Amino acid sequence: MPTPLLPSRTLAFLLLALPAGAAPQQAQKLLTADPDTRDEFGISATVWGRYLALGAFGDDAVGDEAGAAYVFEETQAGWTESIKLLASDGGFGARFGASVSMQGDRLIVGAPEDGGAGSRAGAAYVFERSGSNWIEVDKVVASDVSVGPEFGLSVSLSGDVFAVGAPRTNGAAGTDMGAAYLFERVGTDWIEVDRVTAPAPAAFDRFGRSVALDGDTLVVGTIGDDDQGSASGSGFVFARSGSDWNFQDQLTASDGQANDQLGFASAISGDVAVIGAWNDDDLGGNSGSAYVFMRTGNTWAQVDKLLANDGAGGDLFGISVAIDGDNIVIGALGNSGNANSAGSAYRFERRNAADWVQEERLVAFDGTDGDAFGVVAIRGHTIVVGAHSDSDVNPQMGSGYVFERPVGVGDNFCQAVPNSTGQISRLTAEGSDFVVDEDLTLRASRLPAGVPGLFFFGSAEVSLPLGDGLRCAGGQLRRMNPPVGANAAGVATRAFNWNAPYASSVAVGSTSFFQLWYRDLPGGPQGFNLSGALEVTWR
Repeated sequence: MPTPLLPSRTLAFLLLALPAGAAPQQAQKLLTADPDTRDEFGISATVWGRYLALGAFGDDAVGDEAGAAYVFEETQAGWTESIKLLASDGGFGARFGASVSMQGDRLIVGAPEDGGAGSRAGAAYVFERSGSNWIEVDKVVASDVSVGPEFGLSVSLSGDVFAVGAPRTNGAAGTDMGAAYLFERVGTDWIEVDRVTAPAPAAFDRFGRSVALDGDTLVVGTIGDDDQGSASGSGFVFARSGSDWNFQDQLTASDGQANDQLGFASAISGDVAVIGAWNDDDLGGNSGSAYVFMRTGNTWAQVDKLLANDGAGGDLFGISVAIDGDNIVIGALGNSGNANSAGSAYRFERRNAADWVQEERLVAFDGTDGDAFGVVAIRGHTIVVGAHSDSDVNPQMGSGYVFERPVGVGDNFCQAVPNSTGQISRLTAEGSDFVVDEDLTLRASRLPAGVPGLFFFGSAEVSLPLGDGLRCAGGQLRRMNPPVGANAAGVATRAFNWNAPYASSVAVGSTSFFQLWYRDLPGGPQGFNLSGALEVTWR
């Protein structure tokens, strides 16, 4: 039964009833202030810190299906609608909001049917936050504009660079060959610095159906690639050298089959990439799957294949994927867990280098038939899921859901290296991130029993090999003496010392980056390793 009409900027806090073994989460449902029929709000999702954005490519505010994007801000009252974004030159059928990507105070919105540069040529828009407002600062189009390339169907932002996929671009290889474009900020302008295609492109590859960018690495999903059968799909990895993006490796499934469409969705975090294959048939026709790949040097290898514990035919598991550190979230729009094709999302957590374990299944507390819940995004504790066919107020108006994982204080941001137990040491914190509370305790787990260690923290995020692991806390470093020892369960804890000189490094608004150094003689050749890292922004 549809949920009754709720006030605009809906705040509906309910506790989910989840399957046995899953951690309960608080859910907030998001509706727009102006819901309308077939807006499909929730067709795309992104989250960063206190802000998230959801696309509504069917919105008609400036023309039939011109599209919109909505930004929500986290406040003491919960997540509230901050602003509705429209393209400055938006018009009929542009589908603005088909894709969104946010980082810091910047948001990229794709409009794959925009006609400003030619019939259905597509475009991407750059917005930057100024106070409580988000201002359009640029619009980009492909340098080789053609008819209907769907430029903007996928976008991904990382720092001062963003990527745009155009899977219907025609080229020398034929129709729908596809391409991806890289834009970099130069002054106040965004300039196209490179255009990449598959090393051996072919017609109907649809290279660019998805793009995922993290630092100097780009993954491009190619659903029509035929290497393992017609439309088996693959991913292509490119690495940046200056302003050039060079091919690094091709990612294919170990068991790829025709029509799997690997690459429909892709995501990357550091040296780990996850790619969805929504038409894989392992658990029934179109049940779907996702593959995890890891980079060593310049080579990528598949380390895991993810399936839903309750997967079934028609689930479309892998149609949307997201990753942040040791957590992967997979959307399954067709799953019928609490209503027919209501949709679900699944969170997997990394246990060691090659083992990702399903931790929980997320569903809408008010899910109804055909909601299409399962467009996913994750950052730190926050998971966002769009349900673009939800019909609470009007048919297919769409909605969004926010889940907060109860994992304590701070955000994990570093991919640690497995130790002699075969596990990756994880760092969490309990207590408070309010300076006045002077109450923060660090907890490192999955350590070898009994080993000595030393907590430390820095003022910056880095990524530097050290010993048998990776140092991710940098800048001005401080050791948290005295050393600690892991107990028989492989856990070590340390309360933050609020006496000088430690507290002098902490101020409201600053961020501290914590990590644990620990001895691990049976491990790698250096005899010591480091835990994953945790960033805490003080309030």
